[in-house]
Amino acid sequence: MTSVHDVFARTALRYVAQEFLHIPCIASHAGAIRPMSLAYGAARERVEQLRQAYVDAGYRGGHRVAIGLDNELEFFLQFLALNALGSSIVPLNAAMSRRGDRLLGHACRCGHGDYT
Repeated sequence: MTSVHDVFARTALRYVAQEFLHIPCIASHAGAIRPMSLAYGAARERVEQLRQAYVDAGYRGGHRVAIGLDNELEFFLQFLALNALGSSIVPLNAAMSRRGDRLLGHACRCGHGDYT
């Protein structure tokens, strides 16, 4: 089966210098004063670093990992790194305080996961 990461990796090899992500200031929750952009090649390197860090930390396929990065560039990189391992994400929105607790509880009951 082809994963999102598989498609990304093939595309990144073909379009190394092309823009992969562009996040305008208005879409950034980090208070960016200028837009953020990342080329495929740089994104591929960062995703591989993150993937290896997850492997080193013991993450494998089948894990569910809660991440709360909102609409930031880092969210997409983390997603791709976890997808490369066969792990899934439980995306958390910082504005969902109480509902987020219920979401994590439900995700935990549906399978094993790490929620930190």
